[in-house]
Amino acid sequence: MACGDHHVALAAAEFQLMMLLVQRGGETVRRSALEAAGWGFIEPVTANAFDVAMYRLRRKLVAIGSQLEIENLRGLGYALRQTELDR
Repeated sequence: MACGDHHVALAAAEFQLMMLLVQRGGETVRRSALEAAGWGFIEPVTANAFDVAMYRLRRKLVAIGSQLEIENLRGLGYALRQTELDR
């Protein structure tokens, strides 16, 4: 993942999560859809594994100076949105 001259590597599950969020263009994505994208339907996903992946993605977005953030919409899912400073 890159922003300007800053780059960070993504784990396979992180990459799949980010791809789905980007493809949805700011729309809310249910947790179950993100889990399926990151780990598939066959491999069981622990709640902790998902939470850790989202935490790492958020940190990596900050590390590269991105103007985007992953927003948790309680009870609905997650969305990729512009940071508060950019709105």
